[in-house]
Amino acid sequence: MVAVLAALAVASGCGAESTAGSGSSGGGSGDGDGEATAETISSADEVIKIVDQGFRNHEPPAPGMVELYVGYGYVVENVSDKVAIGVQFQVDFSDEAGKPVGKSGDAVSVLLPGQKFGVGDLENVEGEAAEMAVRVTMITHLDTPDGQLRKPKADYAELTTTGPETVSGGSGDRRKATVEVANTYDIPVKPRVTAVVRDAQGALIGGGASFGERQEIAAGDSGPVEVSVDTRIDDGATGAVEYFTDPQFTAPLTKNPVWQDL
Repeated sequence: MVAVLAALAVASGCGAESTAGSGSSGGGSGDGDGEATAETISSADEVIKIVDQGFRNHEPPAPGMVELYVGYGYVVENVSDKVAIGVQFQVDFSDEAGKPVGKSGDAVSVLLPGQKFGVGDLENVEGEAAEMAVRVTMITHLDTPDGQLRKPKADYAELTTTGPETVSGGSGDRRKATVEVANTYDIPVKPRVTAVVRDAQGALIGGGASFGERQEIAAGDSGPVEVSVDTRIDDGATGAVEYFTDPQFTAPLTKNPVWQDL
C-alpha cells in the first residue's frame, strides 16, 4: 500500500495548482480570473473523520516461515460541506510497549461531502501489533460541490460499485473478486476499487484493492474491475466485504496543501 501512496503523491486534484498561501484551499474562482480563495483549517478532523478501524494479527503463513502479518481495515468520512481532493492517510502499528512494528499508506483523489472511503490490506509487520492508529497526513485541496474553486474535469459524482458481498476463509491469503463499477461522470474514468472485510461480529479485519492495469470506463457506462481481497478469516468462516471506488483524477500536487502532517 505504500507504493500506492507514492504513486499518488503527484496526484489527486481536479484543477490547476493552488495560488493561495499555506493552509488554504487555494485556486482561482470558477471563471478562472478571480482572486485566490483561501480557507484555513486547524485540524484534519474538520474535514475527515476516521469512523471505523480494526486489525487482526496473523501467524506465519506456513511452517518454517517467520514473517508476521496483520490484516487491517479502516473507513473514513468527509464530514464537511466541501469536496476533499487528494487526501492521504497513514496507518501505524505498534506493539504492547508502544514500539512501532509496521506502517502503511493510501490515498483517495476525490471525497465528496458525506462520502465514505474504506481501505484494507494484509501488511507485513516486525512484531505482533497491539495498537493501530490512522491519521490524515494531507488534504491537498478543498472545493465547493459545484466546482467553483478547483475547476474539476467533470461535475463531481460518486461512483457506484456492486460485487460479491461475502468472502469465505480458507487456504491462501488472497481471493480475486470481480466487481461492477458504474461511471457516473460525463467523462471516461479509470477507477481504483478498495475493499474492507469484516468478521461475523462486524469488526474490520482486512481488505484489498484492485490490481493490474486500470481499465477505462466510458461516461455513463459500467465495467468490471478485479479486486484482490484478503481472505485470512477463519477456515470455513464468512466475512462481509464492502467496496469503495475512487475515480483517480490526477493533477500536479500543490505546494501549499490545506492540511499537511507528515
